[in-house]
Amino acid sequence: MSVILLATINAKWIHPSLALRLLKANLGEYEHEAEILEFAIRQPFSEKLEAILEANPRILGLSVAIWNHTATRELLEAAFQTWGQSRPAVILGGPEASSLDEDAPLFRYADYVVRGEGELVFRELCSCILKGRVSEISATTIPAAISVHGKFIAAKPVDLATIDPGYRLYTQEDLTRKLTYVEASRGCPFGCDFCMSSLDKNVRFFPRNCARC
Repeated sequence: MSVILLATINAKWIHPSLALRLLKANLGEYEHEAEILEFAIRQPFSEKLEAILEANPRILGLSVAIWNHTATRELLEAAFQTWGQSRPAVILGGPEASSLDEDAPLFRYADYVVRGEGELVFRELCSCILKGRVSEISATTIPAAISVHGKFIAAKPVDLATIDPGYRLYTQEDLTRKLTYVEASRGCPFGCDFCMSSLDKNVRFFPRNCARC
């Protein structure tokens, strides 16, 4: 049984998720209680569902992007039918979860939705859940949040010099057989209508001499 399960459906098997590694690397005392589980969009649905159910976590964090939005919703819908009343706390994040309207069907299956950069908010939220302080969750108990509105938590931009970039969590298989990602900056100075990165005008760069890189 995993305490915290970090999962996503990648566009392809060769695309490991840096987002999940960032979340796990910045979980602090809970890092060793977290497991990463990655799927591919064309992987059989039954394999994804069985793996989620078998993990039986207390917290399920799912990274949602434009290519896995529908697949994630379908996976959660099926999982909820099996879980019944005994289920994990579901936390959604990622670029798609950050930009969808609050009444989007996907959010019916979420206990919390983290909008923005989730490394610190996710850690603080997990701490509240695991310590039984769910009723106290607010912008006060989640200092890394700008605001807490129902299940929606708006995260403050993180200081890129202080977070663990997560590269140490890439496996040997990731490095030798897949396309691994390196994040040099966040934010975008452009305004392309088709790209969600353009919504963040706060351009920041990771330090070149980061000791954790």
